[in-house]
Amino acid sequence: MGFLALTSWLVALDFAFRFIRTALRIGRLLRCLETEVKTFQDPAMTEVVCGVIVDDEGSILACRRSPERVLGGLWEFPGGKVDEGESYEQALRRELMEELGVSVSVGKKFGAEVEWADGKVSIRLTAFRCRIEEGDVTALEHEEIRWCDEDGLAGLDWAEADKPIVAEIIG
Repeated sequence: MGFLALTSWLVALDFAFRFIRTALRIGRLLRCLETEVKTFQDPAMTEVVCGVIVDDEGSILACRRSPERVLGGLWEFPGGKVDEGESYEQALRRELMEELGVSVSVGKKFGAEVEWADGKVSIRLTAFRCRIEEGDVTALEHEEIRWCDEDGLAGLDWAEADKPIVAEIIG
């Protein structure tokens, strides 16, 4: 084999190795991107309801999440996940009994249906105006509960999903 043929062969071999190395890097990059895309895709949307509980004086109940829970320390309207086979109203009645120990009548739905996701959790939050029918409000799952007027609502540090509902109330 001549020098020119050997040089051509080595150049071709070097090119092939560089091509394969680049292809492997691209493959690793694509696998990383695929993993990232799966991480940031919204998981199945979880239906969640909350109650904007209004008393006879027009005050609205706000609840602060317990520090050990996700979004601990932020304020929210009480409620929770809609279980399979439940209507929104049934779920809201169940959740408010579990969280606050009260029986409520569920009224008008708020206009804002909020979709919120953080990469791990994806929810659609639907809010309803509620009135207490029976029981005394007790913070069974929250760190604190507070009756607020509109100005009081505006001054609280709300969970992101609840902010559009607060904005709708305040107008």
